[in-house]
Amino acid sequence: MWLVIPALPLAMVLWIALSLRILFDAQGATSQGSGPVAAAIGVGLILLTIRLLIQRTRLPSSVWIVGAGISAWTVLAFVYQGFSLEASGEGVRELSVVAAFAMGFILATSGRISGSNLLQYVVVLTLIPAMFAIIQFASGTGLLVAGAVRSNSFFVHPNSAAPFFAVGLCAAIVLADMRKDARSWITASICGVALLTTGSLAGVAAGIAGLVCYAFVRPGRVGAKVVMGLLAFLATGAFAVSPIGRERIASQARFDPSLYASQAATDGADSSLGWRLYNWYDYLQLWREQPIFGFGLGRTSAGDSATGTLPHNEYVRYLVETGLVGLVLLLAGVGLVLRALRKIRLTVPSPDLRFTAAAATCCVAAFMANGLAANTLMYSSASYSFAVILGGTFGLAHYTRSPTDLVVGHDTRDPVRHHVPAATVRDRARWSPDNRLAR
Repeated sequence: MWLVIPALPLAMVLWIALSLRILFDAQGATSQGSGPVAAAIGVGLILLTIRLLIQRTRLPSSVWIVGAGISAWTVLAFVYQGFSLEASGEGVRELSVVAAFAMGFILATSGRISGSNLLQYVVVLTLIPAMFAIIQFASGTGLLVAGAVRSNSFFVHPNSAAPFFAVGLCAAIVLADMRKDARSWITASICGVALLTTGSLAGVAAGIAGLVCYAFVRPGRVGAKVVMGLLAFLATGAFAVSPIGRERIASQARFDPSLYASQAATDGADSSLGWRLYNWYDYLQLWREQPIFGFGLGRTSAGDSATGTLPHNEYVRYLVETGLVGLVLLLAGVGLVLRALRKIRLTVPSPDLRFTAAAATCCVAAFMANGLAANTLMYSSASYSFAVILGGTFGLAHYTRSPTDLVVGHDTRDPVRHHVPAATVRDRARWSPDNRLAR
């Protein structure tokens, strides 16, 4: 395996690995961790990335810094808790997400794909699980959660399916906006409907946050931005009037603020919001024991909180596991990523890459919104898709970083001497200055 797989095209290997990760998401998984197949795929992504690095593939220094930070907090968990499956599993999970980012970066710098190819890559990955989720909803064969049937597709829970569909929706909407054909809009609609069928309030909020973000960061005319804003408004209304949306929103009416710091909030009479507030309150008490550097990765996966579950808030989880230092570094890293994506959108001449950077920005917004009430980064399939888009965007920016080689909307470099991607050469007519996306 170690010798054969790297000989295959990287895009194919990565697509197969992510597809298998989706199909086996629920196999052997629990609320506290993934099954053996998912763990093997995570380890495989890490090993494949190591193999590529042995071949002297270059990666940004930030990838090494993030990898070192994950390793350090994994070791810290071993110091406080001894060796545990929770700590080692979470370390491997997060390193595998970094590996997916690295593989997206390497794939983009290979000179074989364009930005639209990258988005299509993720959309195709999303399409089959999305259609299966819609079939589940139509046939009433989803997962029974708190008395309601919600679509979970191939995933262990609707909440883990939702951010995956949100990432696919962001990619599909941007791709449809770029191509402006009926097939692309139908694909985007499938991703959007699948997201709604999960009934995940945090997931739907993530999708809406991505659409609203795109309305602000979309390159081009103001009128097109307004259209995207209206699309986000319509999506919100569609969920609010749908049967599953009405049921989920009505369930929050049982929220009693006076119970948020009491075990009574978990007795089923209160809402999921009240349950989450109590859960966060309990974890914040735990954080006070190690406020600076936290307990290390995997501490919240042990299931020893008052509710016996994960935090359902990524900011609380990282506060407990990595302390104030880790949470500040995480938020600073997000800020640097958004700043870098903004620079790409404003300075890179290629419309294709500007739209891809806009899609990556929307995915960041979706993940940050979902992380307010879900275990977002612990949903490996969604994190992998997001990491591939983000890594691919920075890889394409790295590949076309010389502004003297480009004019607005048209790559004029010699294809042989400068090794211009074949996709870029084929799309020169599409991305010419006369194209409406370039205006």
